[in-house]
Amino acid sequence: MLAGAPGVALLALVVGIAAVWFASQHDLMMLYADARSHLTIARRLIDGPNHGIVQLGTVWLPVPHIVLMPFVASKWLWHTGGAAVPVDIACLVIEALSLYSLVRTITRTRWASWIAATLLLTNPSVLYMHTTALTEPVLFAALLGTTAMLAKWIAREKPWSGGEIAVYCGLPAAVAVLSRYDGWAFVAAAAVFVYAVAQLRWHQWRYSLHITRCFATAPVIAAFWWMWFNWINFGDPLEFQRGRYSAQAQQALLARTGKLPDMHDLPSSLHTYASSVWQGAGWFLLGAAILGMVLWAWHGHRSLPGLAPWLLVGVPFGFYVLSLYTGQAVIRLDNANGQGMFNLRYGVEMVPGLAVFAALGAFVLAVRPRTQLGREWRVFIGLAALVLVGVQAAAWWPDWHAVPLVKEGISQRAAGAGQYAAAEWMSDHAREGRIAIDDSVNPNLPVIDADLDRVTAPFSGPRWRHTLAHLTNAEWLYVDTANPQDEVAQAIRRDPDFDDEFVLRHQVGNARVYQRRNNP
Repeated sequence: MLAGAPGVALLALVVGIAAVWFASQHDLMMLYADARSHLTIARRLIDGPNHGIVQLGTVWLPVPHIVLMPFVASKWLWHTGGAAVPVDIACLVIEALSLYSLVRTITRTRWASWIAATLLLTNPSVLYMHTTALTEPVLFAALLGTTAMLAKWIAREKPWSGGEIAVYCGLPAAVAVLSRYDGWAFVAAAAVFVYAVAQLRWHQWRYSLHITRCFATAPVIAAFWWMWFNWINFGDPLEFQRGRYSAQAQQALLARTGKLPDMHDLPSSLHTYASSVWQGAGWFLLGAAILGMVLWAWHGHRSLPGLAPWLLVGVPFGFYVLSLYTGQAVIRLDNANGQGMFNLRYGVEMVPGLAVFAALGAFVLAVRPRTQLGREWRVFIGLAALVLVGVQAAAWWPDWHAVPLVKEGISQRAAGAGQYAAAEWMSDHAREGRIAIDDSVNPNLPVIDADLDRVTAPFSGPRWRHTLAHLTNAEWLYVDTANPQDEVAQAIRRDPDFDDEFVLRHQVGNARVYQRRNNP
């Protein structure tokens, strides 16, 4: 019987495959515009006249696209979104094993470890996140792997060498740094954590400084490499933070139109992020985790390995509340004012940490000295927790459209329904000839399913500017007339001869497809 880590890995594999099958059967794998963009960035690395490492771009970090690259080599997997499946399932297995290892290191029990892994694997939002090409799965795997290994380091009688912590903890932390910017905040907090715990555990300040430096070396190199990459290729080491396509630039546009309601409002920022956590985690997990945090803070405070899970809840909560308050992020929890739900998945980043504390709470209830609960009670508490998890998962099943991340994805698809439909039309009709599309605002190239050699877009280098000045270099034009940032639409308005040169072939809402007149 697979009772330990092999059983957890097998369960994660089976659950991941089932989630992918369900998502594929209900056309859910390509809902997010971001997911389609990530697929295209990975494809650009190996396809198109300017393919190469420069196609990693500036805003999104490189590791999720690099690990997608072998799979988007298949045009069918790129077009369907299936390229993300091997990466997502591998990440889900790593995450489940990491949670199991973390709780096992802290509690020395299998049953509490199984509770943590099962709570993760029965969360519908987490499962949907692992069926599409988002960057969170890679980040989750790196963060949980780092945290699990930090707990092992603390639990060891003999202190690790600098090389051991650099390999076992520093390398996965570097992956986190190159996956999402949340990873930068995590590594900064983890470095402080490493120093403080080393002092508490071994009382040698020289060792504490040495081990902290060794832990931080790989993540710091990774961060500086990303700045160097931006400097060499785009002329500004902070292009990712303040460039044209950066989150800061996007939020500045939202701020001017009054669409950052949480900016400079701490209570509102706290409420918005807490609401996203509640929706993403569900009522049972959040309630059990809060109880677990209280119990663990009271009864497990002497466990130094037990300090590690606080990184998994404290860092994302602080990072996103601060990001909302400073206007660096936006979360929309509903479809008000004609806008779709947006970035609700930020709250799902808390789920792994909440799962750990729910398991630790069950452990405290079962083994604390005052209660002296026997094996039967421990089994009962574990089974009760799993039953309640099953009840929560079953409650979502009749109306799976209401699963928070699925709901958000459907909302985003609905907001861009015309653009998506126009891309599908092009997939059927624009099988030959060069296509001009501003994919920075119309991320639908996987849907169009055209070889990137015949696509002219912002990633095409000088050919893009030349085509905007001479639209007849393209046979097909894809435009969103309602988006003021669509550069193809701007070029059309500047061209006095456009109506003589192109004919409208397809229109859905604000999305239009034009074909050059001498190309019947």
